[in-house]
Amino acid sequence: MLTVQRLRRALEGAAAGLGMTVLFAMMVLTFVDVLARYLFSAPIFGAVEIVQFLLATMIFAGFVLVNSRNAHIVVELFSAPLAHRWPKLMAGFSGIVSIAAMGLVAWALFRAALHAASRGSTSVVLQVPLAWVVGVMAGLSLLGFALLALALAIGGSGSASHGVEE
Repeated sequence: MLTVQRLRRALEGAAAGLGMTVLFAMMVLTFVDVLARYLFSAPIFGAVEIVQFLLATMIFAGFVLVNSRNAHIVVELFSAPLAHRWPKLMAGFSGIVSIAAMGLVAWALFRAALHAASRGSTSVVLQVPLAWVVGVMAGLSLLGFALLALALAIGGSGSASHGVEE
């Protein structure tokens, strides 16, 4: 079990590092693009498209962290009264819905990546193959799915408790 925890922490660290690096790259690219645009009237070609790709990568790297920690945002409109009565039932239901949703996202993104690859779809400005971009999102989704399953299997903390305080 100790090696599983180490692997989980290592993957979390890698996802956090990826997210931080991508966020920093977005910040620097946007800053330099704005400077170049206003000082030299020469914006960076394709900067907006690059930022869009980086943003998608950052979002899905965040999914990995959220899923690994089972720390989803929970709206307790209907679940709070039920969670007080049947906390284990609600935790199980939440886990099943979360893992099904993440699996569906990963599956849909893999299908979209394969579709983009079969058509040779590229981005509008930079002509980047979209199969690679969507493939990265699909891979991160699959990693998030696996880590969520692991978190649920070993009793990860997070929204499974639905914020019910003892």
